[in-house]
Amino acid sequence: MEFTNSAKPVDIRGIFEKHFPSNKYYVQVNDFGIFVYYKSSEINETELDEDTACLHVFMGDDKIIYLNKLKYDKPTICKATGAELLYSLYNVAKELGYNIVLEDSSYKFFPLREGSRAVCQIDLATYNILLTGESWYNKYGYYSEDNDANKSSNEKIMNKMLTDYLSENTINELTKIDSRITGELSIHEMMKIIDEIIKQPREKPLTCVDDLIQLLNTRIIGKLKLNIVYNKYLELNINDTKVAEIYEKLGKKLVGGRRRRKTCRKSCRKKRSNRRR
Repeated sequence: MEFTNSAKPVDIRGIFEKHFPSNKYYVQVNDFGIFVYYKSSEINETELDEDTACLHVFMGDDKIIYLNKLKYDKPTICKATGAELLYSLYNVAKELGYNIVLEDSSYKFFPLREGSRAVCQIDLATYNILLTGESWYNKYGYYSEDNDANKSSNEKIMNKMLTDYLSENTINELTKIDSRITGELSIHEMMKIIDEIIKQPREKPLTCVDDLIQLLNTRIIGKLKLNIVYNKYLELNINDTKVAEIYEKLGKKLVGGRRRRKTCRKSCRKKRSNRRR
């Protein structure tokens, strides 16, 4: 696939393959756009299924990359993190001089029940706005035109007391799950505790039938989503210096994480070897 940029054609596929290297990804270009797949024993390169793609974009003639889907409908197939994918896509856009636009339809997934392949989903934008004041995509430099006004409005909701929005019965049920959650907390303080619980290592994953996930989905996110102000149409401005800073820090973080994993693999093998002796 080639586009004309100024006087000479641009090898779009080649640029994608440069930033999504072949030792880790497949890049497929067809009439429906550009798909990036993670190399896995679960993926047959000759029979690629679009719903297992890590990334799907359209290239616009208006110097815009339209991000259609990220990690797709089967997120466990794609072993790359969302941050890794956005970092690589940023580098594609930077080389081309294109902005990236999307409609935020991101979700946090939980298995329906233990061992089930079916999932339930929680609106990730609302979850993160209540937790940090910004959506997951906002954190990576994707903003709407009214982002500042929305952020100011949402911060007021984050700082409201639980009793302003949640029923006494809901608060009591949350207290049973974690005694730190009481009516004296703000929405933001409650979300920090819930996020901590969700991220705790455990033998069995949290599922949709667990009390916390049911409460979070129906009585917290489901209710507060109506009060959150969020424009889902977002754009990453490739020429914004703030965006450049975000991705410079992200690049260093990703490199550091890979080095730590590499060091751990070596040291862990050594420890296992010593134990066998």
